[in-house]
Amino acid sequence: MSNILFKFVVIALIVVVSNDTFAKDINTLLDRLDEVVANRNQYIQQKENEIKEMKVLLQRSPLNARYEVCDVLCNLYMVSNTDSARHYSELCLAFAKKAEWCSDVRLQGAHIKLAHCMAINGLYEQAKEKLKEVEGNLYNENKLSYYRVLTQVYIWEAEFSTLPDAYQRTEDKVFQCRDSVLFYETEKVHQIHTAAIIKAYTDNAESNRMLLPILDTMSYDNPNLRFIANTVASNFDTLGDNDSSCYYYALSAISDVSQGVMEHTSLRRLAVKLFAKGEITRAYNYINVCMEDAKVCGARLRTIQMADDLPVILNTYQETVSKQKFSLEIIIAVLAILLFVVAYSLYKIYKIQNRLKVAQAKLLRSNDDLRQSKRLLEQALQEVQLVNRDLKESNQIKEVYITNYMKQFSEGIAKLESYQQMLLKVAHTSNFGKLVQTIKNTEILDHELDVFYQSFDETFLGLFPTFVKDFNTLLRPEEQLSEPKERHLSTELRIFALIRLGINDSEDIASFLRCSVKTIYNYRTKIRNKALGDRALLEEQLMDIGITEA
Repeated sequence: MSNILFKFVVIALIVVVSNDTFAKDINTLLDRLDEVVANRNQYIQQKENEIKEMKVLLQRSPLNARYEVCDVLCNLYMVSNTDSARHYSELCLAFAKKAEWCSDVRLQGAHIKLAHCMAINGLYEQAKEKLKEVEGNLYNENKLSYYRVLTQVYIWEAEFSTLPDAYQRTEDKVFQCRDSVLFYETEKVHQIHTAAIIKAYTDNAESNRMLLPILDTMSYDNPNLRFIANTVASNFDTLGDNDSSCYYYALSAISDVSQGVMEHTSLRRLAVKLFAKGEITRAYNYINVCMEDAKVCGARLRTIQMADDLPVILNTYQETVSKQKFSLEIIIAVLAILLFVVAYSLYKIYKIQNRLKVAQAKLLRSNDDLRQSKRLLEQALQEVQLVNRDLKESNQIKEVYITNYMKQFSEGIAKLESYQQMLLKVAHTSNFGKLVQTIKNTEILDHELDVFYQSFDETFLGLFPTFVKDFNTLLRPEEQLSEPKERHLSTELRIFALIRLGINDSEDIASFLRCSVKTIYNYRTKIRNKALGDRALLEEQLMDIGITEA
């Protein structure tokens, strides 16, 4: 007695200390359940896809393997469509009776499977009759499934019964069946679960201490989670811990829905508990889901169980909705009054805003005019800067070339005087043949032209030292011109140097270079054809090559 009292004191202390944290956890879990319930069609579709795959496998399987496939299909339908589950259990029985692969163990297992489906459909007497057919000669392989099904038949029959002492009359039988299940159980998890259920008859707290460590290691997709969480919730319910009971019913319900189960126990019990706590809307949603899924599944027992809960929840929900509707009408009336006040205020504000808009429009027009003037001023400034740049460049070119050519002209005059003196000496000697020969000699002229062009080239490259490199960027890589040797431009480069200086006319260029206009035209055409981009824009792009500042 003292041991039991101590356990209750420990549990009470834990609940008091962690009440706030636990409340937060249960709210989070209920939000998770709402999300899963909202998406339950997705999980049902996954289950249906799995069933479709098994049906295809059934058609493709050899006859001697179809029993196993029908068995899997029956198990899948157990929680989603009881009529289909019974159909495949009958197919299992039919295949088990085939002489070619008949097995007494398999035949007996098929009878037990069919009895299970009958019990789910609410045919408890037929299920017990079916189980009696095999109880006299049970094979070891079937004993576990036999006692499991028999346990469920007794439990469901008691839940279905309207007699007040139905549970008491079957309690001993259920206890004996569970004891047999524990004896024949081989899986560790199921052994602990069954032992915990048996322990719950005398000590619910101890039963939970056996199950909670296992439960903490399970994920939502673990097929055992739904059963163990339901047992833990039931234990807490018996102990009077309502919050913990709701938490684990919610955990079990999440596992149910996410596995496509449509025969709900935990969700229904959770709905009833939430209803008692005043969460009417949530309880209404959950009980509706239970009812809809029970109709689809064909679970008669669940439908009958909900027949007592649904009207109470539905009536309360409707009363709540009515109260909310009345409150909403009051709110709407208050809002209408407020709307009128706001509308009148808006009218006054509108008149003030109109006056402000007129003033703002004038201000905006003034600003636009100022911005336009600013843009025009900036454009004019840019144009002036461009003109100044061109003037500066032009002045620099003129200054360099004027200085250079004044020097050349001075030297040329001196050379002409020297040449005149030489011709006079020849003339005084009265040697007219030598005079004519001297006049015809072009060596001096050619030499002076070379000196003139060399001076032009050096002067130009002094102004535009990167001219050849920049000009080559306008030509295709394979067509680029060679760098001048000893600062001596080729005829092609000299033509485009003159163009860069502003001498565009082919006749002027031909006169400067002492060659024909056709030659100049051919050179210009040849270079244009080597252009990297649009050949018509080559000479325009050439003008962008600037003077390098010293």
